[in-house]
Amino acid sequence: MSDLSNHKWDTSQYTAIKNKHILVEPARYDRYLQLETENIDLREQLLFADQRIKLLELQMQLKTNCKPA
Repeated sequence: MSDLSNHKWDTSQYTAIKNKHILVEPARYDRYLQLETENIDLREQLLFADQRIKLLELQMQLKTNCKPA
C-alpha cells in the first residue's frame, strides 16, 4: 500500500469552485456552471408558482367573503 500523505497533487488542471473548496476538472466545471444556472432557474420558477398560488388563494377568499347576503 503506497503512502499518499507525502504525494504532491497536481492541481494545475483543476478549478476551485467558489468558496466551496471543491476541485473539479475544467471539462466538468462547465457542466457544474450549467447545473447551477438550471438550479437557480428552477428555484425562481418555484418561488413564482408559490406566489401565484397565494394570490389565487387570496382571490378565492375575497370571492367567498364578498358574496351578497
